[in-house]
Amino acid sequence: MKLKLLIKLIAAALPALAVMAFVNYIADPALVLRDGEYERVLANAVSDGKNASVNANFNERKFQRYFVSGLSKPFDGIVLGSSRAMLIPCEAFEGEVFCNGLTGAVAEDMIGVVALYAQNDLLPGKVYISVDPWLFNESHNDTRYRELVEEYNSISGRLRVSEIPKTVITSGWFSKVTTALTPSYFQVSIKNLNNRPSRPVVPADPATGLLTKLSDGSVVYPKDYENRTASQKSAEIKTLITENNIYHSQNYIVISPVIITRFAGLINYLAEEGVEVVFILCPLHPELYEFVSSDPDYGIFLEAEDFIRKFARDRGITLIGSFDPSVTGATEDDFYDAYHPTREFLFLMCEGA
Repeated sequence: MKLKLLIKLIAAALPALAVMAFVNYIADPALVLRDGEYERVLANAVSDGKNASVNANFNERKFQRYFVSGLSKPFDGIVLGSSRAMLIPCEAFEGEVFCNGLTGAVAEDMIGVVALYAQNDLLPGKVYISVDPWLFNESHNDTRYRELVEEYNSISGRLRVSEIPKTVITSGWFSKVTTALTPSYFQVSIKNLNNRPSRPVVPADPATGLLTKLSDGSVVYPKDYENRTASQKSAEIKTLITENNIYHSQNYIVISPVIITRFAGLINYLAEEGVEVVFILCPLHPELYEFVSSDPDYGIFLEAEDFIRKFARDRGITLIGSFDPSVTGATEDDFYDAYHPTREFLFLMCEGA
């Protein structure tokens, strides 16, 4: 009797589960159920020279893999770095340049992207590396770089650095099935059916209110984010300071020797391949910089700039900009938020490099 009752309950629940799974699959707000489809469509659009409105949840590192593997010829230059680098208009540079910036990029990400180009015999003539003050923090706890761990390991020998142990990158079929049948995911999916497209919108449509991925790899923020007031940005920065929540700066006590070794290995590798390197230091918002430059707990930010300047000087590497906004002439009007200068400012700072 118990077995028959269980069967009846399951049979009764099946239609609801089927609807839940269907809606979750169609909306897929975290882009975990249709693994790789979104990134492949986006890579094809950008390769075709089109701009796209994109869901911020897409796997940026997987996009890089699809995009680079589909290229037929090398660029004159590429841009590496974090979301700060992703705002640099590539038209600021000479020749055909593509931005391979990644949100939250760490040194291992940069190595992974360079490895993608190397594997496809597409190394450019010049690499612009946007260095963040927190780049040398080994305690950042960001694991997104592991998407490119195989590419990293493929050139680790050339860089004379140790390989990174492989881990499970994809969620696996079991996790996807449980996600498809999760009521909380269904609630989010319902809310996102109309305003969070599960595919990139090509060509870009500002009306979506989404981030725009341009054909040069850089991005444009939604207008409502670009147009935030000075008071809104100031309040956000004060909260970051009060909560001691400066990006990627947890337990940032020393400039990591491990990261220095990997970073130097990348620069040495590029030099051996005849690739010219240029460093870019994007400034911080004046209010944030005033805090980190006066608080002893963040003196490591200043040390990081001193280190990278000496590193560049010793190797004859051109360096543009500074973390200090006063050095670059940036004012609070030249920022979208605490960390990100505007595209217009970055164009002027990098123009002609």
